[in-house]
This record gives sequence, structure tokens and C-alpha cells, in this order.
Amino acid sequence: MSKRKNNKFNINWEDENQVKEYHRQYRLKKKMNRLIERQKETQLFYSRLHNLPLVDIAYIAGLFDGEGCISISSGIWKRPGRANINIRTQHSLNVTIANQHTPTLNYNKDRTGLGNIYKDSPKRQNYKWCVSCSRAMEFLKVIKPYLKIKAPQAELAIKLQEMIGQRNIKLDNNPRLGKVVYLTEKELQERDKIRTEIMRLNHSYPLDKRIL
Repeated sequence: MSKRKNNKFNINWEDENQVKEYHRQYRLKKKMNRLIERQKETQLFYSRLHNLPLVDIAYIAGLFDGEGCISISSGIWKRPGRANINIRTQHSLNVTIANQHTPTLNYNKDRTGLGNIYKDSPKRQNYKWCVSCSRAMEFLKVIKPYLKIKAPQAELAIKLQEMIGQRNIKLDNNPRLGKVVYLTEKELQERDKIRTEIMRLNHSYPLDKRIL
């Protein structure tokens, strides 16, 4: 029976369980290194946003209060080739500022380092600056202290995106690195409740009935 040379890990390579555990730990270590590097890149990416002068933050917050919109889109996601039990609802945070004056939108894009500008309609000279998901959340975190009209929506949007951002991965002793942990019905209802409340606030319903 052949033996591997330089067995510095003290692993019995003939033991299937030990070999599987070794490979699981190896993949986990590589994944953690990638996550650390990604976190560093993310912090560097957001450095411009979080170091904006207060006068710029206040101006952008005022612009967003007047011309901005917070929305939560939802849809059905299914893992290809899997049974219907893997169908689940996905939510996505979207933040936009609409304006006909493109230099204003370009200023916002250049100062924050976020988003893209699109023409709202082929028949209208109206444009939108758009940013979504975690980048939209970071944007809202920066301007939220200066918001007046849209502060309730921003607070709810940040709460929802933080919930979405939580990793639905649970590590176990499976030969694979981990398995997806699907949202419970209670979690889905909580997210849908926040989405509905943001929609209500966007339509200028009384603020005293909002959920926080």
C-alpha cells in the first residue's frame, strides 16, 4: 500500500473522511483569504464616499430629498436544474436621482464614485443616476443624517439591505464548502413588510403609521 511522502498534515490518505475534511478546510482557507482581500478592496472603494466634505454630503442629501427615490424590487429566483423547493424571493435595493440637468447628476456620480447615469425615456430629456444593493446602502448611510423628507425610507432601506447582506451559508461537515440556507417564511414576510412600508412612504401616506 503506497504512502504519500512529506505528510506534514498527519493525514491518513486512505481514510476517506480525513481526506474530505482536509479538502474542505483547504477550500475554506482559500475562501477566507478571498473574503479578506475583497473586504480591503471594498473599504478602499468606499473611502471617497465616506470622506466627502460635509458641504458636499449636505448638498447631495438635499438633492436626494427633492429628486431622489428609494425602491425595493422583488422577484423569483430559482437555482438552475434544481427542484421547485429551491425557488425563493429576492429583494434588491435601488436608489435613483432623476433630473434633466445632467451636470448635476454627473457631479453626484463623480463626487460619490457610485452609480451610472441613464436616459429615463427616449422621448423625454430626463436622466437618472442609479445605484443599487450594498452600494446604495452605503450611499444612504452617508447622507441619512442630513435627510429630512426621505429619512424614514432610508432607515428602512438600510435595515433591509443589511438583512439581505447577511450570508445565507452555513458551514458543516459536508464535503462541499457549505450549503445554502434558504429564508424562512417569517424572514420573507419581514422583508416584504419593509418593502411595502417604503412604497407607502413614497406615496406620502401619514408618517405616524410607519414601522421602524
